[in-house]
Amino acid sequence: MSDTTTPRDTYATPPVIRSYALSVDAFDHLKAMQRTYERREGARLTNSQALERLLNEHQAAHFGHSAAN
Repeated sequence: MSDTTTPRDTYATPPVIRSYALSVDAFDHLKAMQRTYERREGARLTNSQALERLLNEHQAAHFGHSAAN
């Protein structure tokens, strides 16, 4: 599967671009969740898309709502 989307295609508002370090365990978890989302939806996701979805799910589970793009 090839991903031809650009950030402009993906986000309703301009994304905030940041570099950050993750532990190997955290990165492995991100990649595992990314693959889960991709299997569910049949579409590729970038690391950023997977991280945003993971954070939104966490927010919804713990605070009762999630942020929208």
